[in-house]
Amino acid sequence: MRASGSCEGDAVDARSPERGSAIIWALIFVAITSGLVVTHTALMASRRADRDARYNRAGLASTFARSGLQDAVSWFHSRSNQPITTFAPSNDPAAVPPRIETLDPTIGLVREFEINGNLWGRYEVARTETRDISSQRGNLTPGSVWELGVHAFVYRRRDPSRSYREPPNQLLGTKALTSEIRWLQLNLPAPAALCAEDPSRVSVGDHGRVEGGDSIAIAFRDPASMPVAPVTTEPSLTAGAVVTGTPTQLPASVYEAGPEHIFAMRLDELRTYSDVSLDKDVGSGGFNWGSFLAWLKSILSGGGGGSSTTTDVPVIDGKLIVAKGLRFDGKMALTNSLLVVDGDLTSGMLGDARIDGLVYVSGNAILDRGKFEVHGAMIVRGQVKLGTGSSGSALVHYDPAKIDLLRRTVGKYRAQRGRSPAQ
Repeated sequence: MRASGSCEGDAVDARSPERGSAIIWALIFVAITSGLVVTHTALMASRRADRDARYNRAGLASTFARSGLQDAVSWFHSRSNQPITTFAPSNDPAAVPPRIETLDPTIGLVREFEINGNLWGRYEVARTETRDISSQRGNLTPGSVWELGVHAFVYRRRDPSRSYREPPNQLLGTKALTSEIRWLQLNLPAPAALCAEDPSRVSVGDHGRVEGGDSIAIAFRDPASMPVAPVTTEPSLTAGAVVTGTPTQLPASVYEAGPEHIFAMRLDELRTYSDVSLDKDVGSGGFNWGSFLAWLKSILSGGGGGSSTTTDVPVIDGKLIVAKGLRFDGKMALTNSLLVVDGDLTSGMLGDARIDGLVYVSGNAILDRGKFEVHGAMIVRGQVKLGTGSSGSALVHYDPAKIDLLRRTVGKYRAQRGRSPAQ
């Protein structure tokens, strides 16, 4: 019995080292696996942090590029003589008042900003990449159209005495942006309240008023110069219509109302320089202003872009608005603004609009309902109906002071939507 027991004990002792070895290998496997997991996690976190840093630097560079473009437009606006024919930002601390328009006038318009610690941003609007291209855009006044090239940089500034590109400074991100800016030429066909090409397509009803003041009330193309004789040679005026001016009507032998003459560009080009572009069709009447008001009020309630009167009517000031057809069906006020309708302009029963500035309509202007007022001037290439309905009213009042203000503000250099070349 003892011998048999002794053999069982020896078998147990023989298996004990095998069990210990398995435990050791299991521990080694767990350690290696844990190490791989930790290393992979750390590597992924590092790559994610590097990716986020790259995206952040790219975002910062894009922001600086847009700031450079805005600064360049402001420089063009600040010149007293318009249009500008020479791009030459200056740095003259001794001038009275001091002129610090750039850090380096030999390059062009240059500015730098501290972002955080030794992280800096810089933009350059180089003179070599800023060109007067007026001649390439047609027979335009020199300085009317400029092409701007903006380069923005994000870098580590470790040695302020060296260029941002020189070590130990480290360039982290770049962005290039090109854009065109344009000086708008607002050339009216005639100094008149209402300019219409075909007198036979103009009707002023009992609720319509056209006031020229010391100038012309209604100007139109001289029927004798028209390739096809119009149905009638004068606008249709009802007994209750009010048309005043000096003279009340003028047939002009030289009459140009195309957008190339008024704005020195096509309407599709003008849209790219607009502050507001309304290009959504709503049925055959075009963009519905009532729907636009709901959106505009939500924007105004968040701040920026305009203001509200005591009657909660949004007031839009100093804007170029281009619409693909427009129907007024709500309250609206534009001050010192240019409204361009590439299509028809109509009014609804709830329409209540006052516009101080210039209204240009490439199609028809059917304003026979609601209330519609223009103080400045109005140009219509198609049919015109002012106050011909049984309700509502329409007024066009010539105000040369408002047109002149429009030229000096909204007509100043405007930036085209930027385009970024591949980096």
